[in-house]
Amino acid sequence: MTTNNLPLMSTSQLTSMSQREARMAQDDIEEAYSLRRSRMTNAAIADRMGLSKDQVYRAIKKRRL
Repeated sequence: MTTNNLPLMSTSQLTSMSQREARMAQDDIEEAYSLRRSRMTNAAIADRMGLSKDQVYRAIKKRRL
């Protein structure tokens, strides 16, 4: 039987992590949107950012709303 040796996290630590992830996602959205406005294709943006073309498309669409 294996055990998980990861430390337990408090609720505040988890909330802090999710807020950081949300900010990172927002940063990705802003970067993808600005690259798209500079005439880069979704495929080129995906390669540059390490995302899929679908993720880039959704990020750009989300920014426009």
